[in-house]
Amino acid sequence: MLAPAVPVIVMALILVQYTTAWTTDRATGDAADSAALVAEIAINPLLQESDFTSASVDDQRVAELDDTLQPILGDKIVRVKVWDASGRVVYSDDTNSVGQTFDVSHELAASLRGETASEISELDKDENGAEQQFDRLLEVYVPITLGDAGTVHGAFELYLPYDPIAESIEADTRRVFAMLGVTLALLYLALAYVALLWARAHRRAVATAHDATHDPLTGLANRRKFRSALDELALRRDDQPAALLFIDLDDFKNVNDQHGHAVGDALLAAVADRLQTVLRPDCVFARLGGDEFAVLLTELDDVANAPDVAERLIAALAQPIEIDGLTVRVQASIGIDVTTSDRVDPDLMQRKADAAMYTAKGAGKAQYATSDSGPDACLDPTRDVDQAAPTADAALLSST
Repeated sequence: MLAPAVPVIVMALILVQYTTAWTTDRATGDAADSAALVAEIAINPLLQESDFTSASVDDQRVAELDDTLQPILGDKIVRVKVWDASGRVVYSDDTNSVGQTFDVSHELAASLRGETASEISELDKDENGAEQQFDRLLEVYVPITLGDAGTVHGAFELYLPYDPIAESIEADTRRVFAMLGVTLALLYLALAYVALLWARAHRRAVATAHDATHDPLTGLANRRKFRSALDELALRRDDQPAALLFIDLDDFKNVNDQHGHAVGDALLAAVADRLQTVLRPDCVFARLGGDEFAVLLTELDDVANAPDVAERLIAALAQPIEIDGLTVRVQASIGIDVTTSDRVDPDLMQRKADAAMYTAKGAGKAQYATSDSGPDACLDPTRDVDQAAPTADAALLSST
């Protein structure tokens, strides 16, 4: 059941990528929102416009901010920085960086435009010298707006430990993957069941269609399919010769009477196999019922060689057939009707071929007769079949 697994695997790969990104974005977004809330409530009210417009940093002002902000530092916030619009550090709990100016990072620039930004930092920027003691941090930048106008004067930068966030991401990912795995497993089972039902229905449809047009004993076309081929021939509008051969096994009733229908059925199947070795695949070979067979030749080149077809079919039966320890010899009488008209009458062809077949039986069996004349088109030219026609009675049986 590989086919149902393909869409499930593709969907799983897509969902894994989406889920991983979603859980990461959600965890970092929640942390950034929490940090922004802390900054807005606890830090923003402490700042003044002069903190950002002063040409130099006032040490006393830094000390005041430090006394107020130090209590909020701890496990959840490991560092705080306040930036002005030029990239200068106005305040930091790391006093060594206060007053220094650094290149404005992408996230800081976004915050100075009024956006909250965050990144999982590898601490590789110039201003991260004092944070190298940490492995990774989530840096959150929150715009600072003072006064009623809402003008952005600078930005808060809060450093949050990333390990708890990573643990939250991992836990969420495991839960989502567990649910995803169950869902995909159920989806696979559903698709597999649907595929199984479809395969069974398809097999039944194919078998039904085949059974409707084929003989169950020999596997040959049945009377219905053979008539359909004749009707198709009747629709053809050209002067391509065509021939119909009716084949009837001589004295076949003796086989059933002496050895039972099981041997008779086996003989019919063996005869069908034997005759098929003579015929080309493009011929229509059918069992019409009982011991009657028919061959329709639709691709003939010459109408003068029809007897060769019948002779080879008769010769194919010259060799005895082995059936469950019995050596069975069987012969056949064949009637041939040929048409070169571009308007074929299927019923007339069948009547004429049938009449010719009875003519062959009346003439001594194990031979053919034609209603008019006939072509050679259905022989396999690579097949070397004994041309000697059998003699004597037609269905002699002997124990081996």
